[in-house]
Parts: sequence; C-alpha cells; structure tokens
Amino acid sequence: MEGRIEAMAQTKGGHKAEDGSGWIDSKEWVSGKQKDVEKGSKHFRDQVSNVKQLANVNKNDFLMIIGCFTGKYNCIFSRTCKTVGVDINRFALDVAEDYCKRKGNPKNCSFFLREKPLDEMFKGKTFTKVLMIDTTEHMLNEELEKTLSEIKPIMGMKSELVIYTPNRGHWSEWLRAIGISRIGGHINLKKPSELKEFVEQNGFFVKEFYLKPSTTPLAAIEKMLPLQFLKKRICLKAVKKR
Repeated sequence: MEGRIEAMAQTKGGHKAEDGSGWIDSKEWVSGKQKDVEKGSKHFRDQVSNVKQLANVNKNDFLMIIGCFTGKYNCIFSRTCKTVGVDINRFALDVAEDYCKRKGNPKNCSFFLREKPLDEMFKGKTFTKVLMIDTTEHMLNEELEKTLSEIKPIMGMKSELVIYTPNRGHWSEWLRAIGISRIGGHINLKKPSELKEFVEQNGFFVKEFYLKPSTTPLAAIEKMLPLQFLKKRICLKAVKKR
C-alpha cells in the first residue's frame, strides 16, 4: 500500500501528510482541478446531480464534508444550509474559502485544517449529515476506520453518513488493474459489497445503498442495463447503530 501512495506523487506532485496517512496535492494540481470544477464539465454536472439526490439536503441540516478539497459541495449546499469543510491540504482550503465567497453563501461556509481528531475539533457540535464525496478511495483502511470512529460522537442518532465513491467492480477499473488506465490517488477502491460491509463493521447501519452510472464513453449503455460492472458510482447512506 505504501508503494501505491508513493505512486500518487508521480501524477499529482505534492508531499506526504505529516501523519503519513496520505498525499497532499501540490498547489499546481489543486489549481488545475479547481479550473475544471469552475468550467462545469458534464462529469461535474452528473456528479452533482447524483450527490444531491443521495444527500437530500434541506435548510435544517448542518453538514460536515470530510475531504472537502476546494469546497465545491460546501459552495453548493451553503445556499441551503450551514456547512463545515475539513481537509488536510491548507492550500485547497484557501481555494475553498475564495470559491465560496464568489459562488456560494460565505455565511454558511466554514473550513478547517484536519490537525486533530474530528470529535475533538468539533466537540459539542452535532452534524445532521456527514458527507464523504469521492473521499474514501483516497484513504487507507486504518485512516477510514479512524475517521468513522471520530464522527460518531458528533452525529445524532438520526444523523446520516453519506458516501459517494467509485466502484472497484466497474469495467474501467478492470483496465486500471492491468495498467491500461490509471487515476492518481485512488489507493483504496472497494466493490459495493466490500464498502457496505466495511461501514457496518465500523458501527453503522446502512439504510440506503445503490449504484449510479457516471460519465464514461459507454454512459448510454450503462444507464440502460442493471449490471454492477456498468455502474461507476457507489451511493451509500448510513446511520449510527444503537
């Protein structure tokens, strides 16, 4: 696994997080990704549509977005409710603050560098939804377990964990496995059954679980056929076990 983290450096630049848990993207790479977001590509529009359907955010929600990166979902959901974004990349958070000032509701956006356990950083707070959008695939199992443990004390019994992540069983990942395609940073993709089991083993009950197609050359076919290897995105919603 360490070798896979090192491989990320070859595609994204940057440096290791101080705790060794992941790779902090370079300023140049972050800036490039933010330009893609602001162009509003079809991939971005499809992702936003899927996430909005899954998260079902309302005006009474208080959101935490883990791995918020440049704050695109804080920006989007800040128009509806209060949001908190957490990331390990200080430069990405600077971009996020600027983006929300320009495109969102800055009164509903707060951003924090993840320097301590989340339950310590937000002690006394209760989030109604905790979102991990295209985040879990960038975390080793140990870090993901730690994160799930840390968010439970700051979630109510009806609060929801929302995960949106690529499906390791998708046909595009078969190409990646044999070296034809590579997406830098994806160090821990899971198949749908693996993700569901992992979340439930870490103290959550999965209440909603389905797959959605994403933007690929075969998107039209993927939408028509109900086959797991044709669905790029895993959509999961869970609550704490009693």
